[in-house]
Amino acid sequence: MTAPATMQAITLPDGRSLGFAEYGDPAGRPVFHFHGSGGSRLDRPADEGVLQGQGIRLISVDRPGHGLSDMQHNRRLVDWPQDVSRLAACLGLRDFYVEGWSAGGPHALACAWSLPDQVKAVALIASVAPMDRRGAFTGLPLPNRVLAASARWAPALTHLVR
Repeated sequence: MTAPATMQAITLPDGRSLGFAEYGDPAGRPVFHFHGSGGSRLDRPADEGVLQGQGIRLISVDRPGHGLSDMQHNRRLVDWPQDVSRLAACLGLRDFYVEGWSAGGPHALACAWSLPDQVKAVALIASVAPMDRRGAFTGLPLPNRVLAASARWAPALTHLVR
């Protein structure tokens, strides 16, 4: 039985699950979408006809600890491109585009930097910088600071329900 387009996952070499969903034109240009904080593989345009009309195969990926993707302990941003490269290989993709929305932006940049022979172009939409830098929480509202700071020491508080 084939999984629904919104409930797909692969098993990575370390045994973690990586969830993703596909939208748009199955034969279109592959674009990996990396969601923002609190998002998931279910992020997509409200009118999916836009993807069809533009010939885009949108592959929306759950980042570690979100949706169908398992948490990756001691994870670094530069670990993400290898997960994406494995997913691309499983989908039979030699090259692809990446885009990141909000907190997904650094993940898109990490892929562009680490996978230059595979990533054809990168787009950032309302992107943020990595939160592990000095002064990263300056100016954020208190609830955002608490959520961002707690993600490392209490990941269960930020984990999305499958």
